[in-house]
Amino acid sequence: MDDEQEERLRAALASLPDEMRRCCLLRFIRGFDENEIAVLLKMPVETVRMYLYHAQKRLRLVIVQPRRNGEETS
Repeated sequence: MDDEQEERLRAALASLPDEMRRCCLLRFIRGFDENEIAVLLKMPVETVRMYLYHAQKRLRLVIVQPRRNGEETS
């Protein structure tokens, strides 16, 4: 991941709703599974799964988004 992609990813994470961002950070940074996150955040596991699913879709778009000025991503 290059610097531009990393910056876009950070901005995308910051733009997520609070609970969605917390789920992502607990899952992908701290390594908790969906059930552990549900307990920690006191929400149904289905909600955690939904947040992670939608967050991954948003973040994936940011990471693979073609660069500006017509440059191709590597």
